[in-house]
Amino acid sequence: MFATTSPEFGRALADLARTNPDLLGLSAPADATVRIQGQGESYVAWRLGVPTAALPESVRAAGAEALVVRAPARPVETLPHAATAEFRALELAPPGIGPVPVRLVAVADSPFGVPLLIQSLVPGRVLPDFAWTGELLTAHAHQLAELHSRRYSGHGAIGPDGVTDADLSPVMDPLDFLDGSLQYWERTRPDLLRDTAAGRLSTSARTYVEASRPAFESVPFALLQGDAAPLNILVHEGTPRYIDWEWTSIGDPARDLGLLGAAEGASPWYITLDDRREEHLLRAYLEAGGGAGVDDLERLRTRRRVHEVMEQLFTATHFLSRLHPVGRAVVVDGRVVEPGADTPAVPVPEQKRGIYERAVATMFRAVAARLGDQS
Repeated sequence: MFATTSPEFGRALADLARTNPDLLGLSAPADATVRIQGQGESYVAWRLGVPTAALPESVRAAGAEALVVRAPARPVETLPHAATAEFRALELAPPGIGPVPVRLVAVADSPFGVPLLIQSLVPGRVLPDFAWTGELLTAHAHQLAELHSRRYSGHGAIGPDGVTDADLSPVMDPLDFLDGSLQYWERTRPDLLRDTAAGRLSTSARTYVEASRPAFESVPFALLQGDAAPLNILVHEGTPRYIDWEWTSIGDPARDLGLLGAAEGASPWYITLDDRREEHLLRAYLEAGGGAGVDDLERLRTRRRVHEVMEQLFTATHFLSRLHPVGRAVVVDGRVVEPGADTPAVPVPEQKRGIYERAVATMFRAVAARLGDQS
């Protein structure tokens, strides 16, 4: 079987639009134009252009002009999350926040042997740091407030059948997330926690996160996009919408707010968000009804910064694993620990090494500044 990023895969999608339109959620057979719309570490997104009459009614009603077929760009068993979670989250999300979910094709039903997530094309483009004006920050805050408007009894993963209270935990301890991430890197790349700033900063982060725990009492749990970073935000006519819901869950709304940026931006992954702009974002979110009447500015800001710190610390570590995909063994408590390979790192292309190296340095500086780490 050919790779999902190959021209052959694109031609096969076009053939399906003619011969098996139901599989793709089309209302009629159609001659399709296909091209890659985007690609990340986990998925490739194919744009499927067909006549308007062949689009599903839900897509036409939303004003979308094409479909997107998301297919795994890596072995399914190495994906961080099941494709079903993303599809169910889109079904739960309010209209106008992200793509319209059309069809989830399970592995057993897929002619390619991989799941397919079929959804509407989201209009817009990713904007650079300087284009994030106060107006756009407000629009982003309002969209997230709408996404977070439904409250849940706890936090947890979205299952194959959606969300059930029995699967949610009513108490959130941010140290659990920090420890879980550290345990992952100790298992897969222990050398990175000893050879880079990640280890020192993770120690400082523990003190910082522990001090923030009171702000995590009575969190207004909500549906999260899960990776609401600038590269996953498409802006069209001033309205931001969100793509790539792979990391969706039910959780703390401050996480979606925390992934936008930091005092020192690491473009294109994070924008510059100094204290003044951060307060603008959070006030706009609360004024739009975000926080469900539970949060105030200080609680929300504290949690947003905790999520910012953890996200940038471990994104920088992840980028290091891609820049240096071959780890080394280290000695821990008198025993030799070899690097693991739970989810193999996708190496950074040689021509992009410079931008990744600069981003790692910027993220570590931003985390150190937030933690007050002067070492």
